[in-house]
Amino acid sequence: MSEEYNPLRARIVAALRRAWNPQEDQDYDVPFTAFTWEHWQAMQIHMILNFARFQRAISNRELRQAVMIVWEMLDIIQELQMEACAWINEGKEPGEHESADHGH
Repeated sequence: MSEEYNPLRARIVAALRRAWNPQEDQDYDVPFTAFTWEHWQAMQIHMILNFARFQRAISNRELRQAVMIVWEMLDIIQELQMEACAWINEGKEPGEHESADHGH
């Protein structure tokens, strides 16, 4: 994976810092709680590349390489799980906007 893609722990800390710091604005159209559009796009790219790498590793019977690729993909899945949990902690469903809360 590329150097820009940090280890899981560093990504989680950075995401939590962004999510919990009300001073930082992520723009009105960012639907995520735990990461930015840029990070979302990077995760998509890495997941697609990993699918191709996995297929190639299996085709070439490089089983250890295939297992390592799966572990890389699990990091991305864990980030998606973190996003879902962030929404649960907010008490809202994704897509439910702030304006919906003002009537209460």
